[in-house]
Amino acid sequence: MMGSATDEDMSSYIQLFARHREIRRTLEEIPGGVRTITESDVPELVTHFCAELTKGGGLPAKEFDTAAVERLTAHDWQGNIRELKNAVERLLILASGPTVTASDVERLVGRGGAGADAGRGKSAGAVGAGGDAAWLRAATFEEFKQAAERAFLLRKLQQHDWNVSETARTLQMPRSNLYKKIERYGLARGGEGAP
Repeated sequence: MMGSATDEDMSSYIQLFARHREIRRTLEEIPGGVRTITESDVPELVTHFCAELTKGGGLPAKEFDTAAVERLTAHDWQGNIRELKNAVERLLILASGPTVTASDVERLVGRGGAGADAGRGKSAGAVGAGGDAAWLRAATFEEFKQAAERAFLLRKLQQHDWNVSETARTLQMPRSNLYKKIERYGLARGGEGAP
């Protein structure tokens, strides 16, 4: 025998449906919908996110130089404020010095000026030797950390002309661990390898 809905169940469903319709009507009445990010918003948002992430998020305080902010402003965020916040967070984590520079931004979002896909890992200039575009494709924080580690190790190996002993010494890492990471990330001289 099939179960039947009681009067109380039916009343709950009707109230829920009515509430859903009311919320939907309210959202439809908002003029212009949700406001998108404009170029003039980016510098202020970068400052806000930087302060928020360094005070409450435990990240190290870093300055964004003017060229870095200009590069972030030039990027097409397509109204995605969360993407901008994630980029600021990643830049605070990955920038090597006390200041985030335009080259740090380019490594993260790619080189601009090639249309809507510029900086999104789709233009030819966006994928550097360090596989930087993989950071933008990372769906989870773990994937992001792996992509960042891969790019970091590749860059350090290139700086030391693929001298594994010297690179390991600079990184204060056992050479055997560096060899394992080279194998894990498929790193090879010339920057070719599985991302």
